[in-house]
Amino acid sequence: MATAAKLHFLPGLGADARLFIEQRKAWPDADFPSIPVPHEDEAFSDFAFRWADAHSWSKEDVVVGFAFGGVMALEAARCHEGFRRSVGALVLVSSCRTSAAVTGGFRKQVALSKMIPGMMMRRLLLCFAERFSPEDALSDEQRELLKDMAAELDLDHLRWASNACCEWKLTSSSELEKELPVFQIHGENDSVIPLIEGDPDFVLPSAGHLLQYTHAGELQAYIRRCVAQVGLTLD
Repeated sequence: MATAAKLHFLPGLGADARLFIEQRKAWPDADFPSIPVPHEDEAFSDFAFRWADAHSWSKEDVVVGFAFGGVMALEAARCHEGFRRSVGALVLVSSCRTSAAVTGGFRKQVALSKMIPGMMMRRLLLCFAERFSPEDALSDEQRELLKDMAAELDLDHLRWASNACCEWKLTSSSELEKELPVFQIHGENDSVIPLIEGDPDFVLPSAGHLLQYTHAGELQAYIRRCVAQVGLTLD
């Protein structure tokens, strides 16, 4: 009989467990942590190592990283041997396998954001949440969740994490994938993190960035397939 998997869902930049309302309904016993608060001037590798080192991992653990959550988990796998060798699998959702997906446009946005005062930054984020990911047909409830997260997020944390993405240097995940199975699902029309041809194991046609909202059933079926491939099961 297959062993039951323990799912850990990691959110993206400026977001929290409200990104995973549909997944929480499907798997109420899963772990939906927030991204930890970085220490002052903490390097991204140290941050990822500290996060991984704070947990006791086993082959039953399957980490599902959305966008920045996936990047953080990959960096943890790169620099933390215990995490890399112990975790059952890593599932990337609307994320990326390497820093090749960090675009020049994103880097320019991050550089400009450093010059924007906090109050103006908050207003811009609320406007951004209203129009975020036009490829996704979001419900009114989902759009309100994005706006609520934008209104409540820690701006210093957001600036740090955005800069960490720009400084991320993973050019290949092939070596770490020899020890840790990595799966990736991506929307065909994702304009936030562009699809890198050949990287995703599964591409959802006509989908945008927020698969966990707009394609919850397809995403959950994909996670089940990934879990089964590493010899685990989900109720």
